[in-house]
Amino acid sequence: MVDAMHPPVTAQPRIAIAPVRVLTVGDFLRHKPAKFTGKASPNEVDAWLCKCEKIFNVMNCANEQKLLFATYLLNDDAEYWWAEMQ
Repeated sequence: MVDAMHPPVTAQPRIAIAPVRVLTVGDFLRHKPAKFTGKASPNEVDAWLCKCEKIFNVMNCANEQKLLFATYLLNDDAEYWWAEMQ
């Protein structure tokens, strides 16, 4: 009678959870983002930022990764400017 009141407990199926993979600069560069030199019109700068954001969204980047990946694309005057800002 006790068994009838308490049905047997069955083991729940285990769900495999894939490990979280850390995104790398290589992952970002596979999307072929444009380099940025700082020699651009405001519209060109905005277009560059929009393209970067599009890649970041697809990759589901954290804000820290966005900063690292975007600054990796800086060259020439833009790279020197960024170095001074730090």
